[in-house]
Amino acid sequence: MFKKFALCVVLLSSVLYSNPLVDLYRLHGIAAVEKELNKSLQDVNYWKSSLKGDDLRFGYISDLEYVFLNQKSLNNLQVFKKDGKNYSKIFDEPVMIGQGNGDKQKEGDLKTPVGVYDLLRRNTQVDPFYGPLALITSYPNLYDISLGKNGHGIWIHGVPESENRDEFTQGCIAMENGRLLRLDSLIDHRKSVLLISEDKFVESNIDDISALFASIYGWQHSWKVNDLETYMSFYDKDFIRIKKGGIREDYNFFKRYKKIIFDRNERKQIIFSNINIIPYPNVSNKKLFKIEMYQDYWAPSFQSSGKKILYVELKNGKMSILTES
Repeated sequence: MFKKFALCVVLLSSVLYSNPLVDLYRLHGIAAVEKELNKSLQDVNYWKSSLKGDDLRFGYISDLEYVFLNQKSLNNLQVFKKDGKNYSKIFDEPVMIGQGNGDKQKEGDLKTPVGVYDLLRRNTQVDPFYGPLALITSYPNLYDISLGKNGHGIWIHGVPESENRDEFTQGCIAMENGRLLRLDSLIDHRKSVLLISEDKFVESNIDDISALFASIYGWQHSWKVNDLETYMSFYDKDFIRIKKGGIREDYNFFKRYKKIIFDRNERKQIIFSNINIIPYPNVSNKKLFKIEMYQDYWAPSFQSSGKKILYVELKNGKMSILTES
């Protein structure tokens, strides 16, 4: 019944209005309309028009509300709240960070990591040395692990009330307890992302975000139609995938695996929603991004739904996937 109603609406629209997509549907069917829409989604100019007027300095964020920004060289923590297409600063206070300069590489190097991290938990059952509470970050993330980094226990926390502490932390971000409690009252850690840069944070822009959106949908389309060569063109030659148990798969192994899947020539449905494209600070001055989305995948032999994460480099206007979940 609904399909008949929808078709009536389309036919009525074709009579009352001049609509190229309606005409295309009328003359060539739904497959032709889908093809035209796929072309638009892979067109950078479409995304530039669609994103015009959006505040994209922290990327494109669809389902988060708070952006934490720690610029290590400035020894401060800023928090921005998303309000529609814009951001407002709601917190800006001094902090203490790790003693070592540069990006964290291993346990005990006393460095605060550089990158993009989730706030996994809010822990109020902490040793008094860490103040009233701690926000637990996701270091090391998937990209860190792919690079061979290790360590753990990178928190945003307070300070001891009854004793002096060092000027630096062992890698965490620490602040005076009153400031931490005020921060805690302003945010929801479950809807937050933490960006840590070594020096001044390099903001993203509409050109980069548009190119990445076009790449995402080009990658998706090649995946759906089993076009292996185009699909693999979105992967970096140094691509690494970390499997369960820490098994590392390189580009060539991954391509052989995907060839087996694509050779089945199965019809697929792949739908992305809640897409976040976040600039990834790094000490190599590369255009790195974390892309996360909710992915619904359907094929006759396999179905799945869940969060998909890509860490990518933007090279010559096209995404190059470095690692993925």
